[in-house]
Amino acid sequence: MTQELINTDSEEHIDNVVEKRPRGRPINPARHLPDGRYNKEPLDPEYYKKYYHIRYCEKYTCGICGKTLANSQKVKSHEKSTFCLKAKQKLENMFL
Repeated sequence: MTQELINTDSEEHIDNVVEKRPRGRPINPARHLPDGRYNKEPLDPEYYKKYYHIRYCEKYTCGICGKTLANSQKVKSHEKSTFCLKAKQKLENMFL
């Protein structure tokens, strides 16, 4: 009789067990090609256009001469230009 109790308890226990979730990052089917390779292309076709538009479209004003630059990427080369160096010398001479 004890064997029958053990069998019924184990069967009930198996019914109550919750299925475990798989470990790791879930695979996104849109990112994996049928031949098994990974698709690195962005999901948004306009991604690169938007990224560069947002990143490089901001205007930058030089703090030395007041000239407006297209973006902040050219600041160092602009500060070495003769236009900006002359403006810097004028500012230094004014405070001396």
